[in-house]
Amino acid sequence: YPKMKESDIAEACPVCRDNCNCKACLRSFKLIDEIKHSAKSKTNKDEEVEFSKYLLKGLLPYLRQLDEEQMIEKEREAKRQGISLSKLKIKSADYPKDERVYWLALI
Repeated sequence: YPKMKESDIAEACPVCRDNCNCKACLRSFKLIDEIKHSAKSKTNKDEEVEFSKYLLKGLLPYLRQLDEEQMIEKEREAKRQGISLSKLKIKSADYPKDERVYWLALI
């Protein structure tokens, strides 16, 4: 593959770039399309599931901590207002959907 750099080949194989030099591929683009479709459908879905599991395992402790802190805050607010936790109504912040929201942890 004289027109490709090694870094390009490492990023995606020549077949995935529609640049395979074997006789079968040079004669048929249908084979390339089938290879690309089967590789994408199998690996992408499997990789997405594995990546999602990995992210969830990493985020779960922080999400639990956030939930616990929010429950403590709700209990305090309900106690301050003199009502039960089930009757407490929390207002949602009103901000434009395209606005970035930052959370600052004060330690």
